Amino acid sequence: YVIELESTRPALPMFTTPFPLHAGDHWLEVLPLAMIKGLADAFFAVFNPFTPIMDKTFFFTFTLGAAIKSGFGYTMESCLVLNVLALGCLGVLAYQEGGYPLPGTQSHRFEPPEWMNVVYEEQPGLRFFNEARRRIGFLMCDNDIQSCQFFLLSSYVA
Repeated sequence: YVIELESTRPALPMFTTPFPLHAGDHWLEVLPLAMIKGLADAFFAVFNPFTPIMDKTFFFTFTLGAAIKSGFGYTMESCLVLNVLALGCLGVLAYQEGGYPLPGTQSHRFEPPEWMNVVYEEQPGLRFFNEARRRIGFLMCDNDIQSCQFFLLSSYVA
């Protein structure tokens, strides 16, 4: 059933849409930190409790810092963060559909953050996922726990 269902779905486009649109090729370097934190919090609140692939403390302490420090370079940390952001977009939409407040907010209902338009894409989070797919091609020889985490997270996005 799953194979038949997936074979009828159109393939994901390979292009990447920067956010914001005017940022150009260096769009990852200008992402607002509040948006990165909000999407990561949504990922850890929605996906990670059921399938604990990543440790939240390690992610925020080491992985996210390494990705930002490298300017979202071609590193495994950057690929992991991009997948977390892609899944975070889906998590934010789940909070919106349920009318629940986002993690870390003081509200009792869903209030869209100022960066909410990042999740409004034909496939929510596709810009982050496509960028991670593009970068992982340069890191295919890595064989460690982070590459395993990357591929496990990618299976959720796709």
